[in-house]
Amino acid sequence: MRKRETVRHILSNCDRLAVNMYIMRHNNALKVLYWWILHKYKLEDKVRKWSDKEQPQVTRSNKRITIKWNSKVQSNEYTEANRPDMLVIDNEKKRIRIIEMSCPWDKNVNRKEVEKMTKYETIRQELREQYEGYDVKQVNIIVGTLGTITSLGEELGKISKKAKGLAEQIQRVVIMSSIAIVEKFFKRE
Repeated sequence: MRKRETVRHILSNCDRLAVNMYIMRHNNALKVLYWWILHKYKLEDKVRKWSDKEQPQVTRSNKRITIKWNSKVQSNEYTEANRPDMLVIDNEKKRIRIIEMSCPWDKNVNRKEVEKMTKYETIRQELREQYEGYDVKQVNIIVGTLGTITSLGEELGKISKKAKGLAEQIQRVVIMSSIAIVEKFFKRE
């Protein structure tokens, strides 16, 4: 039996699209922040576009900063949630930012923010123990599939005041990717 193919189903609940289109939307939106951070910390000469074909490297670093993309965090306590989307370790300011991205159906944006905080509680604690004296915070970049945001600017502010300016661009990438998903879906039909 086929699921009812509503816009909600197409943009956030379709198993066929989840394996590639949803991941691509997620990664494209997160790449806005990734390329910006690399440039900010002088790991890149310029800020690349989210559409840049190069995929993020698992680890990029210099003396000051280490940026990890979808990399496992070792933990003494068992947790399935041990691979945050991005981890930014600033050794100069003694700060760690666990960055999690999600593009749920718009009605579920607030619920997803709470879910992400609960899901990575063990990893936050583990990082506090591994990096004693570091300020460890989680940044949840949650943008609904149709563009709904609640605390995106505030969350980006946990990274940098200037990062707040990326909210509109991240939101735009999610919306454009959602449009591409709908277009591709209807071309198949």
